[in-house]
Amino acid sequence: MAEPQPIKDAHEEARRIRHDAERRARDTVEDARKQSAAMLAEARACADAALEDAKRLRDALQKSADALTGEADRLVRDVHMAHRELLASLRLPGVAARDAPPANRPAPSPEDLFEPPDWIAGR
Repeated sequence: MAEPQPIKDAHEEARRIRHDAERRARDTVEDARKQSAAMLAEARACADAALEDAKRLRDALQKSADALTGEADRLVRDVHMAHRELLASLRLPGVAARDAPPANRPAPSPEDLFEPPDWIAGR
């Protein structure tokens, strides 16, 4: 027994709708795959650019740190030299002789250390 024509038409219409839906689904999946691949490539490019920026920033900061360290060393050296000059200019007369090493000074005589009392003979 043959199917009535409306049923055949309905089956044919259902088959056509199913094939059309499958084709659209494949197209949608393919478009989504292409779009996700493009987004992934863009994200990788952005990540690579951010990494390069970070490396350049690190290099610039390293150069700045080196320059600042050099300037700080020069500043400390200059202050140290100025400090020595100020101390030298503040020396009082006799202080330099007092601070000289003992080999440069003559040994004091006993009379220089103390004066004997009057009742000691020979005075």
